Amino acid sequence: MASDSARSPDGLAIRAEKAAQARDLYAATFDLLNDEITGPQWLKKLGELANCRDVACIWWRAGHTDTARGDYSGTEFRLSAPWFKLLDEAGGRAEHAAPGLMDELWDGALKQLDDPADPLFTPERLIACMDWHPARVVIILSGRMDGSAWQQFDRDEVNQMIPIIHKSIAVKKRLSWNADLLDLQQKVFDNIACGFISLMPGNQVISANRMAQEILMEGSCLQQKGAALELRDSKINSELVAELAVIDTMPTDQLEDYVWYRKLSGDAETTGVMATLLAFPLENWRTESTGRDRVAVMLLDQPASAALPSEAQLREFYQLTKAQARVLHALMRNVTIEQAATLLHISVNTARSHLRAIYARLGVASKAQLMQMVSSTIGTSR
Repeated sequence: MASDSARSPDGLAIRAEKAAQARDLYAATFDLLNDEITGPQWLKKLGELANCRDVACIWWRAGHTDTARGDYSGTEFRLSAPWFKLLDEAGGRAEHAAPGLMDELWDGALKQLDDPADPLFTPERLIACMDWHPARVVIILSGRMDGSAWQQFDRDEVNQMIPIIHKSIAVKKRLSWNADLLDLQQKVFDNIACGFISLMPGNQVISANRMAQEILMEGSCLQQKGAALELRDSKINSELVAELAVIDTMPTDQLEDYVWYRKLSGDAETTGVMATLLAFPLENWRTESTGRDRVAVMLLDQPASAALPSEAQLREFYQLTKAQARVLHALMRNVTIEQAATLLHISVNTARSHLRAIYARLGVASKAQLMQMVSSTIGTSR
């Protein structure tokens, strides 16, 4: 039964005001097409609901405190290195827990940190964790309006809102991630005539175009198991997992120089799928919205399945001699240089001489580089 104070005119007015504040926060929380979520105005609404003066929302990538950013409804709040470390450790333990107020950290924090100039957990503050992986998203509520201690009613209001806030942040993360990936796809991958699979560095498949989907469905050399990409060759699959871990920790300015190239299946000289793993930074990445600042992309090429250009097309496109075009056309059937010489009724030395001239003309140093260049450029030109 409700108390007499709750049924009093003043109590009813307070509850009505709280309900109105909660509705405002709900509305702002689900307005996903602008920057209201975790912005200063949104934080102010949260502060009004919790009866506190200042609300800070701070984000950083797990283990990378140099990426930390924040929004504030009032006074800017700065976390020192020891607090980042403590919250990172707490986040590692709480990744699968429901989001909520971090009361359980209070005693441990006071034992670990005794700097009076840097008190994070005090009777004037509430700490809420919105998201733990791969970004850390922490909301800090400070200073009750009338200077008194937090009331259980306030804590209950905040705890009721946290799952809804957490859901909205998760949705916005996905929207932002997809927008960044589509932008990258339009700028880079739409003009490549081969299959491509976009991956999170943790080996979660994000998307695959039609050609890649056909290769996955065939399952002869790679397949999707759950959310992960798996290569049939266990040794190469172990290499892939290791390379994705490298991409995840690589400095951002080195991503565009990264490349990993492997043949996934088929006879070494004739058939199979060639895979090239690349890494790209996401230029529009924001810590609070995605938690990831990079994407891995596997390009898949099936040289034997593509329609071969004619000798005349090769000659015109690459400005080759007739003899050079004949050698290149033969090599595009996935044969060795010796087999090409036999097909063309020329000596192996002559075939190799033409091949060296082709390398010089196209600026490549190996047959693998030559085949990769020809399959992509001819494909996009048709």
